[in-house]
Amino acid sequence: MSDATNAQANGSAKAAAATEGDKLQGLEQLKKAARELAEKKKQLNDTSTTRAVSVEGFVEDALAPQLKTWLDEHLPRVVEEIVRKEVRRITNECGL
Repeated sequence: MSDATNAQANGSAKAAAATEGDKLQGLEQLKKAARELAEKKKQLNDTSTTRAVSVEGFVEDALAPQLKTWLDEHLPRVVEEIVRKEVRRITNECGL
């Protein structure tokens, strides 16, 4: 082989090696980006879940005293009305 042919063959081999190296480097960058994306998605999901739970807890804590007050005031009347209607229905069915 002539020197020119050897140089050309060496150049082609180096170019092929560089191309393979570039592919491997690109693949590693892609893997790293995929890992980072997966971690960000996990963080976002964790944050969303935590936020929803904390908002639910906040709402429950804020409404519990108001709900208790409303039930204390209205529940006896509501229950009495339901019982009265049910007794009336049963007595009508029995013909009393």
